[in-house]
Amino acid sequence: MMTPRPSSHIAWLVAALAFACASTPRPQVLVIEIDPLTPVELFELHRLRDNGWFGSIIALGNVPDSLRRSLGIEIIFPRSPAASLLRETISNLPFDAKTTRLPVLRG
Repeated sequence: MMTPRPSSHIAWLVAALAFACASTPRPQVLVIEIDPLTPVELFELHRLRDNGWFGSIIALGNVPDSLRRSLGIEIIFPRSPAASLLRETISNLPFDAKTTRLPVLRG
């Protein structure tokens, strides 16, 4: 029997508001594992974009093309990459502004 994953939509709401309302400089990169997200969490991720956050999204896992287009996901790793590959990918993104470090949210 599989134990259901606790819902983290409240954490998502907090994260969406933090990204959308962050003072300048805003965070410019979001790395997110797509596969375990619930429909509510995907909705909150879309709200993040709707609230004016246009940073780069790096998605881990299986990302349908329609979701990639609707969220403007730039980079997809079909499975979790090695930490060094992820670090290299982020360092090669085209931005120069410093960002504010936000806490990591875990479900």
